Amino acid sequence: MLGTLATYVGELEMTVGLEISYQFKKAIFVDDTIEMRWQITKIEHSEKMRGDILHLEGEIHNA
Repeated sequence: MLGTLATYVGELEMTVGLEISYQFKKAIFVDDTIEMRWQITKIEHSEKMRGDILHLEGEIHNA
């Protein structure tokens, strides 16, 4: 799941992951089909990082 997000965002530009956390409300099983949605909620420019920091919120649902 996190690898998919990193791959997608990484295709846009060079990236470094600063922090990520998540919590599942119930189990996701091996044969489950899931749908993930991510939304950029804030973009901050960082001179120190020489780029932008994206703030994301996401949801996962059984499809």
